[in-house]
Amino acid sequence: SLNEEFDGIVCTIEKSAAFVNRLIREDSLKDYCCIIFDEIHMLLDTERGGILEDLLIKLKYYKSIGKETPQILSMSAT
Repeated sequence: SLNEEFDGIVCTIEKSAAFVNRLIREDSLKDYCCIIFDEIHMLLDTERGGILEDLLIKLKYYKSIGKETPQILSMSAT
């Protein structure tokens, strides 16, 4: 499990989407207490915003079907 190796992971939007997809496949998303999204204003970006939006929708859906999910913290300096 990755959480035994790392206290935190810092990555791009694209890598975080791949990471969350892996956690969902392995049913280990519940092992994490928080996911922090910095630069949340990137939702408005025409190139990368869709990836971030898809990721947030996926996390919301996962919770809506009764799965345990991490807390989501979103930040933006703009």
